[in-house]
Amino acid sequence: MIDACIEFARTDTHRIIPFPTLETRASAIFYSFISFHPFADGNKRTSLVATSFFLFMNGYQFDIPDDAPEFTKSVALRCLDATEHSVADEVIRIRGWLVPNISQSAVMRVFYHLTHRRQKNLSAQVIWALGFAVWNTISLARIGEFIR
Repeated sequence: MIDACIEFARTDTHRIIPFPTLETRASAIFYSFISFHPFADGNKRTSLVATSFFLFMNGYQFDIPDDAPEFTKSVALRCLDATEHSVADEVIRIRGWLVPNISQSAVMRVFYHLTHRRQKNLSAQVIWALGFAVWNTISLARIGEFIR
């Protein structure tokens, strides 16, 4: 199911790409973890972490807003409504919520450039490990705030 959540955002059919931009792919990842419900518990938190990690991997920062628990819950409730539910509308709604909270600082641009070179040398690996450690600490601490 986790693979399906990720593949959902990467899907293209007959050269039609339903999620062509970074923001819509991030929104599709967010949507898929909530809608496909791969875990017994923690799907909404996982959607936030997976989306944050996807954006991090692409050189962006997702500043998880204070209303994240309420927003993820509202997405989950709409996904339960089979008669009124529209995947396309939901991804657009999620994108509208995500975009104001996504940024790309000069530091993130440099980080992305240094870690995504064609040559994977030791310095790129060290920079990646340090960047990942920082992202992991900040993101998981932020998600942890919602559990309390």
